[in-house]
Formats: sequence, C-alpha cells, structure tokens
Amino acid sequence: MKRSHSIYKSFYFAIVGFLVVLKEERNLKIQLILFLLLLFFGYLLRFKPIEWSVVLLSSSIVIVSEMVNSVIERIMDYVNPEFDNKIKVIKDISASFVLVACFFSVIIFLILLLSRFSHIYSLGSLLNYSFKGISLA
Repeated sequence: MKRSHSIYKSFYFAIVGFLVVLKEERNLKIQLILFLLLLFFGYLLRFKPIEWSVVLLSSSIVIVSEMVNSVIERIMDYVNPEFDNKIKVIKDISASFVLVACFFSVIIFLILLLSRFSHIYSLGSLLNYSFKGISLA
C-alpha cells in the first residue's frame, strides 16, 4: 500500500487532532493543568530520574486514556446520535478507563510523596516495610 502523504503531514495531522481534543474536551484541560502542577511538585521535591519516569509514564497513561475515551464517545455519537442504553454502557466503560488510570496515577504520586516524608509520619514504617528492597533512588 502506497502512502498518500509524508511523515511531516502525519505529524501535522496528529498535532491538529491533539489541538482539537484540547480545545473541545474540558477534562483533558483539567488533566493537563494537574499534570503541570505535578511537574511543579516534582521539581520542588527534586525527583530523581526514576521518579520522573514513573510520573511521566503514569501521567501519559491518564492523558492517552482521556483521548481514547473522547474518540470512543465521538464514534458512538456518530454511529447513533440518539440516546441508546447500549451506547451509554459503552461510553461509561470508556470513561472508566480514565477513572482507573487517574486512580492509579494518584496512588503512584502518593507513594512517591510519602516516601519523601516517611520519616515524619508513622506511615513511614509501613511504607518502608512494604517496599523493602525497592529503591526509587
């Protein structure tokens, strides 16, 4: 199969798609703002490279999940613009992708945060015991 456009056009289309989602999806804007706050906290806490890797990976999963959810919702609206309970279930399941990704992303951030302050809180001994042998250094 012959490609109909250059790699530059492919990047252009991808950027346009991202800008459309960014413009039209309120939740993506919220997630990007939270991501920027997370970057700020990471900078203040002087995250190590492995911590940055974990934060960036978990954050990218949240953002990509939101984008996939948006695509699924648009496809479902295109297939059937009228209310349909089966399509509602599909959309709800799609939205749950984002919820699960956000939930685990928050847990990851809390683990990183609590490991920084484990000497202050009594939870620290639990964290140190739970993650014995796993170093984020």
